[in-house]
Parts: sequence; C-alpha cells; structure tokens
Amino acid sequence: MARVVEDSRVAVRRPKKIPRTAISASFRAVKPSQEVIICGQKLRVHTSASAEDLERLVAAVTDEVRRVLPPGRPLTMNAILLAALSLAHTVEEERAARVAEAAKQGERAALERKTRDVVRRVLVRLDGVLDEELDDSDHGDHGEAEGER
Repeated sequence: MARVVEDSRVAVRRPKKIPRTAISASFRAVKPSQEVIICGQKLRVHTSASAEDLERLVAAVTDEVRRVLPPGRPLTMNAILLAALSLAHTVEEERAARVAEAAKQGERAALERKTRDVVRRVLVRLDGVLDEELDDSDHGDHGEAEGER
C-alpha cells in the first residue's frame, strides 16, 4: 500500500487508492483551487479570493507581462517572473509612498497641536492682561468718580 507523504500544508503524493476520508485534516484545510489563464498559460492557484478579485489580479499580471515582454518574443516563465518582480516593486513603492504620506500627516498633526497650544497660551495671557486692564480701569473710574463728588 502506498503512503501519503505530507508536508504541514500540502500532501506531496496521494495515491488514488486511499479513500477521501483517510486524507489528513491538514490537506483538506488547503484553500480551494481555481484555474487561471495568464498570457495563455493555464495555472491552478489555491486561493480564498473571490472570482472577481482573481480576474482583476490575473488581468493586472497579464498586462504587466505584456508590458515587460518585447513584442514578438515567446512567453517564458522568466517573463512571468520579471512581471511579478515589477509588480512587487510597484507595490513596495506604493507602500513607501503611503508610509511617507502618513508620516507627513503625523508631522502636520503635531504642528497643528503645537500651534493650537501656542495660540491657547497667548489667548490666556491676553485674557490675563485684559482682566488686569479692566480691574485697573474699574478701580480708577471709581476713584475719579468719588473724587469728583
């Protein structure tokens, strides 16, 4: 009888004689496979992505392969790998730009907080000066009014 040799994620070999119930739980936990066609090459992928998401991703990969592959050149796995590297590079650039923008937003927020604090302190000082002026003028008016009587 043939044995099932398993990795922790995927069965390496599964003879047809073993009933489906005998397959380990780790093999059954593998996500369902779907067939995709990238530049005419049929590939089977295991994914939990929806069909619409998968179609969008396949279109992006196909477009990138067409961009990196010179016209008239045959499709090779190297061209697909080059396209994958190009897409990964684009993703990293976008991520770096998003991180930089978040940092700018953080700096902007810190500057706004600091500005609000400075304005608040200035307003408190102005209120204090105005209160003193009002107190002095109130006392001065009463003194003059009493002196005039």
